[in-house]
Amino acid sequence: MLPENSLNYDSEWKCSLQDDNSKGCGYTMNCDKIDKMVDEVEEDLNSINTSGNFDKYSQFIKAYSDILLHKNHYLIITAARNLVQWYTYRNGSINDEELREKQSLCKQLDFVLARIDPGYSEIRSFVQKELHFATLMLIQRDLQSGVVDRETYLETTRISMKALDELERYKNLIKFNWIMMPN
Repeated sequence: MLPENSLNYDSEWKCSLQDDNSKGCGYTMNCDKIDKMVDEVEEDLNSINTSGNFDKYSQFIKAYSDILLHKNHYLIITAARNLVQWYTYRNGSINDEELREKQSLCKQLDFVLARIDPGYSEIRSFVQKELHFATLMLIQRDLQSGVVDRETYLETTRISMKALDELERYKNLIKFNWIMMPN
């Protein structure tokens, strides 16, 4: 659903297009109902934050993404970022399924961040690093279990290592330029 008039805060919301650009159902809702619905979903997300039960972020994303909210809605993106951070702090105890989920979430976050904040940013750098760390961990596990051959392992590792080196170079360039700026 999208507002019929995006410049009018009080606009009706209408289901007009599906993701495949086919015609939507035409159902409409007023902005107050939309606001209330988003507030309720936000409360659900905040309850995860305060509970400390961070594995519920995954359930939150599955429950709301492309069902009630667009997969790139700010609440879904917030939950995805929080879940990636939680997985990052658990790297030693993360299983293959969680690692694949982390990799997928990093790809989604990078896709969104590339559009709303292109170029180097701290959050995008974090997401890209975690994407490549997850990729490296997965390919190593896949090689050990015989899922991939050595050639695939080496190529994937080379690509991720190159990307990580490039991220480090950008970070150092930013620091250098920051130091060199006049007062």
